[in-house]
Amino acid sequence: GGKWTIGYGHTATADPGETVTRTQAETLLKNDLRSAENAVRRQIHVPLNSNQFSALTSLAYNIGEGGLKKSDVAKHLNAGNYQAAADSFNKIVHVGGPNGRVLPGLVTRRANERALFLKPDASEKHTPNPNPRSPGASQPQTYTVKKGDTLSEIAQTQLGDANRWRELQKADGSKFSEQDARKLQPGTTVFMPGAKPPKQEPQPNPGSSSPNQKVVDIAREFLHVREQGQNRGRKVEMFQRDMSGNVGKDPWCMQFAQYCIKQAGGQAGQSSKIHRSAGCLDVWRKSPPSQKSSKPEVGSLVIFGGSGHVGIVEKVNANGSFTTIEGNTRNPNGSCE
Repeated sequence: GGKWTIGYGHTATADPGETVTRTQAETLLKNDLRSAENAVRRQIHVPLNSNQFSALTSLAYNIGEGGLKKSDVAKHLNAGNYQAAADSFNKIVHVGGPNGRVLPGLVTRRANERALFLKPDASEKHTPNPNPRSPGASQPQTYTVKKGDTLSEIAQTQLGDANRWRELQKADGSKFSEQDARKLQPGTTVFMPGAKPPKQEPQPNPGSSSPNQKVVDIAREFLHVREQGQNRGRKVEMFQRDMSGNVGKDPWCMQFAQYCIKQAGGQAGQSSKIHRSAGCLDVWRKSPPSQKSSKPEVGSLVIFGGSGHVGIVEKVNANGSFTTIEGNTRNPNGSCE
């Protein structure tokens, strides 16, 4: 069967009969697109121009991060075969699995995504140096890769011979492989033959998303969830059930926060060190000291001791204030049960 949707195609928290305002629908769309963009950054490990990134974001928005991860599009792309990846868009047109019914709407959507993926990005065209360096000329020791560069072009312009690209060195002193050549990243420093690269400290992957950010991404998917009665509703009861709580009875602010933490840990293959409990003060008392801080960070929990309430920090502002995403907060003034 199909899925319920709300707003502009939001599915994660859609229930039969629910309604949202236009502003809420636009907020859900922005959050869903942000999650799709982060999914592309986590699952695709080769350089992308803006058109390729947009096409993949549209695909991830439609089939989810799990679908993108298992797709032939991601498999071929991460192997460096951009054309095979583009051709694989057209395979994702069935409902109910690869042997299910073909949906005409998906056929059209995939064709548009494939066309966008293959469309050249005019802003990223690369013009080779019209005056290649001769073999005998004085040459620099390093070259910084620009968008559109290839190792062959760098070897041609810097060494006078495109076939000498295998003599170029990486920052750790090793030579470039064919796989490295396919995944050449803008900003990479290429060292010429004979140059001595400095010792490099390992650098984090700029496309990765931290576990704390994943908590926020998941929490944003439930921004429009409201109780149906007092401490009831399909999503509310899902949070309660996940903590083995009294379904339809327990206040659910911490149960919502724990659900988001658990889901984020599952995506990252990690478990949280935060004590797993539905009680706000119990979580504060029993979590390890390393997890406690007076300084809010994105994705951390803020426990309001006086009211026994909790929120997930969504954003920390320059002046030290912060915004939160909270469950069981029903009124505009922020009061809760």
